[in-house]
Amino acid sequence: MKTANVRELRHAFGRVMEWVAEGEQVQIVKRGKVIALRSHPWTLPHCG
Repeated sequence: MKTANVRELRHAFGRVMEWVAEGEQVQIVKRGKVIALRSHPWTLPHCG
Protein backbone atom coordinates (compact mmCIF):
# COMPACT_ATOMS: atom_id res chain seq x y z
CA MET A 1 0.00 0.00 0.00
CA LYS A 2 1.31 3.41 -0.95
CA THR A 3 0.68 6.72 0.80
CA ALA A 4 0.14 10.19 -0.67
CA ASN A 5 -0.47 13.37 1.26
CA VAL A 6 -2.98 15.98 0.12
CA ARG A 7 -0.25 18.22 -1.30
CA GLU A 8 1.18 15.37 -3.36
CA LEU A 9 -2.30 14.47 -4.55
CA ARG A 10 -2.86 18.03 -5.77
CA HIS A 11 0.50 18.33 -7.54
CA ALA A 12 1.01 14.78 -8.78
CA PHE A 13 -2.53 13.48 -9.24
CA GLY A 14 -1.62 11.65 -12.44
CA ARG A 15 1.17 9.71 -10.76
CA VAL A 16 -1.05 8.72 -7.85
CA MET A 17 -3.77 7.54 -10.25
CA GLU A 18 -1.14 5.51 -12.13
CA TRP A 19 -0.45 3.68 -8.86
CA VAL A 20 -4.16 2.93 -8.55
CA ALA A 21 -4.39 1.79 -12.18
CA GLU A 22 -1.52 -0.61 -11.49
CA GLY A 23 -3.54 -2.15 -8.66
CA GLU A 24 -1.97 -0.36 -5.69
CA GLN A 25 -4.10 0.79 -2.79
CA VAL A 26 -3.26 4.37 -1.84
CA GLN A 27 -3.85 5.97 1.55
CA ILE A 28 -4.59 9.70 1.34
CA VAL A 29 -3.14 11.45 4.39
CA LYS A 30 -3.89 14.94 5.74
CA ARG A 31 -1.92 16.25 8.71
CA GLY A 32 -0.75 12.76 9.58
CA LYS A 33 -4.22 11.17 9.56
CA VAL A 34 -5.56 8.83 6.90
CA ILE A 35 -8.63 10.50 5.41
CA ALA A 36 -9.26 8.20 2.43
CA LEU A 37 -8.29 4.95 0.83
CA ARG A 38 -8.23 4.81 -2.94
CA SER A 39 -8.08 1.51 -4.80
CA HIS A 40 -9.06 0.05 -8.12
CA PRO A 41 -12.61 -1.37 -7.90
CA TRP A 42 -11.67 -4.95 -8.70
CA THR A 43 -9.09 -5.06 -5.89
CA LEU A 44 -11.92 -4.88 -3.35
CA PRO A 45 -13.31 -8.21 -2.10
CA HIS A 46 -16.97 -7.42 -2.87
CA CYS A 47 -16.38 -6.39 -6.51
CA GLY A 48 -16.43 -8.86 -9.41
